[in-house]
Amino acid sequence: RWSKKDVQEKKSKKNWKKSIQDEKDLRRKKEKESFSNWAEEKPLQKEAEEKRTREAAARERKEKKEAEATRLAEIERKRKEAEAVKKKIFRAKYEDAVAVIIGNKNYTSKIHDVKFAENDADAMTRYLIDLGYRKGNIINLRNATQSQLRETFGAKGFHRGKLYHYIREDESDVTVFYSGHGVPLNNNGYLLPSDSNPNLIEVTGYPLKTLFENLSKIPARSMTVFIDACFSGETPTGPIVGAVSGLDVIIKLPTKQTYQDRMVVITAASSREVANWDEDAKHGLFTKYLLKALKGAADKNMKTGNQDGRVTLGEVKAYLKREMTYQSKRLLRIQNATVSGDLKTVLSAYW
Repeated sequence: RWSKKDVQEKKSKKNWKKSIQDEKDLRRKKEKESFSNWAEEKPLQKEAEEKRTREAAARERKEKKEAEATRLAEIERKRKEAEAVKKKIFRAKYEDAVAVIIGNKNYTSKIHDVKFAENDADAMTRYLIDLGYRKGNIINLRNATQSQLRETFGAKGFHRGKLYHYIREDESDVTVFYSGHGVPLNNNGYLLPSDSNPNLIEVTGYPLKTLFENLSKIPARSMTVFIDACFSGETPTGPIVGAVSGLDVIIKLPTKQTYQDRMVVITAASSREVANWDEDAKHGLFTKYLLKALKGAADKNMKTGNQDGRVTLGEVKAYLKREMTYQSKRLLRIQNATVSGDLKTVLSAYW
């Protein structure tokens, strides 16, 4: 028999063992739960770490992108500042420049109008103002009469016309632009004033010889002449003078004047050729491609220029040959510009 004390001790020992087992079970349960939680949390922790890595990489890329954008913006700002300074300096070159712009569209005699002469003159005026010419230094004539041409350029043996008095000696660059009719007579060329009689051209016209002799006596820093006219006696709409056909007019510059070496002359067509019109552009074909050339196309074109930002006479000559002459061939009326002067002469610059 077990005594009461033995029974109590046995119960106490059993309870102690059960308590120990319960503690072990509880510890194993906690360990199992802890492992289970860790196993569940580990992917979440990894995902969170990967997210933090991605976010850090994204921030780094954004910062690099912003830094690169800032760097490029600074480069662009400096480039624009440099261009503005360069443009200001170049425009200052033309502060004292003078121009004569003539657009003769309408004629009082029974002569075909020069359809787009005024458009040509207006476009050249805008170009020169953009280049830096002051409006007050541009003598603008539309449908100029013989007396206006003489007033502007002088007469035979007298070169001190209005243009002469506008320039500053050895400081002014001069541009002369004429769009209108030209007439041949006895192998000489004449500009046709709006009030002239083509059958009395020696009396009512303005001789090219007088024009170039007078211009070569003007003490300008440079003299550039553009003539959008032909001297074949023909126009795109028919002959100017019925009795004249295909005379050879060769423009010759003076050789004994003081300032002839400063002169550049470009005319729309060679002898026996017609100066064509571009109906779509509403300009003379010559003026259309001349302005393109001067605005930079002649230098930018890989086949005509060297891409240095400056447009030379040689580049303009090559560009007109490549573009204007090609387009005239498509019109079935061949047209070749004539060019006189130093081909290295810089006519314009662009930005």
